[in-house]
Amino acid sequence: MPLDLGNHNMVADALVGWSRYPNLTVEEYFDQFFKDAKQVNANLMILSAEHFFGDSPRIWDVPDEQTYFELYRRKFEALERHLVGHEVTLIVYLRFQVNWLAKVISQTVRTERLITGDDVIYHEDHQFYEMAKPMLRYCTLIEIWANSLQPHEVMVIPYERKLLHKNSSIADFLYRARLEGLDLSCTRLLMLDYGVRAFLRKHAKPVHSVLHQLKRAYRAHIYRK
Repeated sequence: MPLDLGNHNMVADALVGWSRYPNLTVEEYFDQFFKDAKQVNANLMILSAEHFFGDSPRIWDVPDEQTYFELYRRKFEALERHLVGHEVTLIVYLRFQVNWLAKVISQTVRTERLITGDDVIYHEDHQFYEMAKPMLRYCTLIEIWANSLQPHEVMVIPYERKLLHKNSSIADFLYRARLEGLDLSCTRLLMLDYGVRAFLRKHAKPVHSVLHQLKRAYRAHIYRK
């Protein structure tokens, strides 16, 4: 399993054929995931990355909304092929659309190549909003997830601190994943950056040790930046 790669979206990107370091195919990633899981008798794996939900396909590369949703559906059909025979639970954290749009516009205008030169995607707020509309149709996007993956359970949570369990995204996730208060075999916390996490069960450890490792890994990531 590759560790600490500085980018937690490479697996999601590989689903649509984008190659990022370490330049593995999606088949190679999942072969490694399941090989590692088998070695330690794991029965739980957690995959997390923003690009599972967004970014690919790129909204500015498609001609219309219908095409965007079709390409989006194909991404999750590709993911489903690697999850056959496994029980899937979806836990999705979503910002309120107006907050998401404001954050994305802010990030975009800070990226010089997206506002100048040949790669311009932002001209002004209303233009960007019109372009991004398909990404704001949360119900449609979640429906594509559900229809493609046929999950055992779907949980959609507003990403607002005051609405999260214990006002913490980590505590909220552990609570909703039914891991809060349980003993976890977490002798190895395999991480592709801090975004793709596989909790591998081997020897019992209390849940606070998991939180500690997550926080420590997150701090290390920030310091490296």
